[in-house]
Amino acid sequence: MRTVKIVGIALALALPAFAQADVHADAAKAYRIETSQAPLKVKRGEQGQAKVTVVPRSDAHVSPDAPVSVTVSAGPGLELPKQKLGRP
Repeated sequence: MRTVKIVGIALALALPAFAQADVHADAAKAYRIETSQAPLKVKRGEQGQAKVTVVPRSDAHVSPDAPVSVTVSAGPGLELPKQKLGRP
């Protein structure tokens, strides 16, 4: 009987984690990400520029005042002026 209670408690604690994963999966279906060019080629010592656009599906509503943030990372041969971009 004690084992059944422990398993029940463990399942009850794990359910919110599964629900959270579904929320993120549903949110990811509401948009697609487009980039300016892949791969972007830049000569050593020169600056380059890349464009990333988040395009919502036609049936999705996105408030223009919604907070947005994007975190980018680079390899050892690339220096980024900012690693976190967005608006509050």
